[in-house]
Parts: sequence; C-alpha cells; structure tokens
Amino acid sequence: MFFEAHHSTAGNHFLITRNSKERGFPLHIHRSFECYAVTAGNALAIIDGKEYILSAGDAVLVFPYQRHEYFADAGAASWVCIFSPDIVSSFNKGASLIPESNKFLFEPWDITPENDILRKAMCYGICGLFDANAKYVERESDEDDLLSKILTYISKSYTKACTLRDAALAVGYDYSYISKFFKKMTGVNFKKYVTAIKIDEACRMLSSGNYTITEVAEASGFSCTRTFNREFLEIVGKTPREFAKSLDHQK
Repeated sequence: MFFEAHHSTAGNHFLITRNSKERGFPLHIHRSFECYAVTAGNALAIIDGKEYILSAGDAVLVFPYQRHEYFADAGAASWVCIFSPDIVSSFNKGASLIPESNKFLFEPWDITPENDILRKAMCYGICGLFDANAKYVERESDEDDLLSKILTYISKSYTKACTLRDAALAVGYDYSYISKFFKKMTGVNFKKYVTAIKIDEACRMLSSGNYTITEVAEASGFSCTRTFNREFLEIVGKTPREFAKSLDHQK
C-alpha cells in the first residue's frame, strides 16, 4: 500500500485527471477525497476491501484515509478528481463516519475550474450528488484512526529523522506494538514505507524540472546522495538522472 504524501496535508489541494487510460492504480491511501469516474469501458474499484464493478457513468467517492485501488479493462477511460477535505469542510464527516457504499452515478465535468471558488463549487457538487442517496456508518474499529495518525505523522516528518520509535511516541503507543500493527495494516515495514514516501516526493520534484538531483535528495529527506541514488534505483528501476532524462524525452 502507498500513502500519497505530496497532497496528503495540503489544505487547498485540487487535481483533475481527465480521460486517463491507466489500466490500474495500486493500493493507496491519503487524506483527500477522491472521485473516480469511468467514462468508457469497465473497471473494478476496491475500497477498504469492498469491490465495486464500474461501467461508463458509474463512479466512487473515496473518503479520507480509505484504502483504495483500481483495475481497468483494456480501452477503459476514467476521470479522477482529488481534493482536500478542507475545501468541503461543511460536508466532511471527519474520522468517524464512512459511506456504507462508495458507488454512485456521476457524469464528469468537461471544464477545469480556474479559481478557488469554482473549484470549491465543483467539489461541493460532487459531494452533494453523492450525499443525496448515501448512508453512513461508523468506522468498524480504532485501527483506521491509528493508521491515519501514523500516516499523517509520516507525511509531516519524512524529510527529517522519521523513525518508528518517534512515530510510536507521537501516537502514544508501544514501539513493538506499532511495528507489528503497521506491518499488518500496510504490508510493509515502517522504514521501507518512509523510504517510498521520500522517493515519491523525489519523483514529483524531478518531474517539475526545477531542481538539481542534489537539491532533490536533500529536500526529500536523504542526507547522502549516494543513498538517494541507490534507493531511487531500487524503487523506480532507474537512477534519478535516468528518470529525469526520460521525462525530457516525453516532452
């Protein structure tokens, strides 16, 4: 599972991806709402372990910190809107409530809002349409809330010393319990997960073309460029320099 750190805590985060032909998105989690709508073909959405079969005109609204992944058939197309819960503060149900079903009928907008007011209108429009027929339930346990606290801690601390011991202290739990709990909930150990977050940030910075590799290494939390190069190659399959060059070729 992957936690998308670069838009996890931003209060004004808003992103639209239109007509995506991606065959799938791996299991991930973040603080934002996410509307995934199928515009052509068929797809499968899995949210907190519950499966939703989607065809053109179907969508799901993923609530903050719900684990989710998508699998699309060949030729399928999707529209995705990811937005901070702060944008829809009067709709946000907080940490305790989630929808009984995430699926609803939705036809995406063709426009991309150009200012904050129009973005807020679009986000409230999505939430209002979803809420019209939605039923809500309490989260089944405190596990999701604890995981959310740990992931939020990571998102705020990964560029500095971010150890499991520090995380356990921050959330008020025993070190050994947090170690086992985190591995059970995410499928990876704490250190590997934090490294993946660092590399995600590094990829985002390299994609902008505004930073040197040394600047990216430091800003994404690596004190040593050699370690950064090694970890980047292991996760991405390319060195940072090769990754940056591949982006240049795509322009």
